[in-house]
Amino acid sequence: MDWRYIFLFIAVVTLINLVLLNKFIPKLAGNKPISLKQQLLLILDKEIITGLFTTVFWILGYTMVFTYITPLLSRLAGFSIEEISTSLLVLGLFAFIGSRVGGYAVDSWGPVRTISASLIVHSIILMIFTSISTSTIGILLAIMIWGTSAWLTTPANQFYLISLKPQSSEIVLSFNTALMNIGMTLGAGLGGVVIEYTSVLNLGWIAGLTVLLALLTASISFGLDKRRKENFVNS
Repeated sequence: MDWRYIFLFIAVVTLINLVLLNKFIPKLAGNKPISLKQQLLLILDKEIITGLFTTVFWILGYTMVFTYITPLLSRLAGFSIEEISTSLLVLGLFAFIGSRVGGYAVDSWGPVRTISASLIVHSIILMIFTSISTSTIGILLAIMIWGTSAWLTTPANQFYLISLKPQSSEIVLSFNTALMNIGMTLGAGLGGVVIEYTSVLNLGWIAGLTVLLALLTASISFGLDKRRKENFVNS
């Protein structure tokens, strides 16, 4: 089939999804509207804003490689389009596994340990991606670890952000989603700049450094939150 049929397939699935949502999701009354000014004042809390920057940097690093995975895998191991499609299927499966494991990890370890561990592994695998991805087995192994570690962060960081402002969770999560899309845009753009002026093989380590920035902002947020709780207890 022609590649254009993919978009037709997506449209049909989306339409089916819309019908099912309309039929089975109960109608709920919305909360009282909050002005954009009040929303911005809410998220300007230092712990929240650094937690949101964690989202920006981790998805930026992830997207920088993901967007250009085709030329990267072609350059590294001469993958055909079919082999690249298989690699993306593996990535999707392990991203799903990572998001599920992330939920359990938060319950067992808490958000701080889960976010920190996932970002460390995510950063390391991106930095060594080009070194271990010279064979089919190496590429698949790297993709499995990458997908799992990257998407472990999502439920953990969402849980953490909600815990900071539980009474305003909808607003915090809406900004988190918006900034995730901004991070994706920046990742694709910066990845293109890297390829244009250097080499596609540099994407991995540059993206890994970006994920380290996410770890830095997360650590700052954790420190601020811990200090706030200690001050609250002492007072």
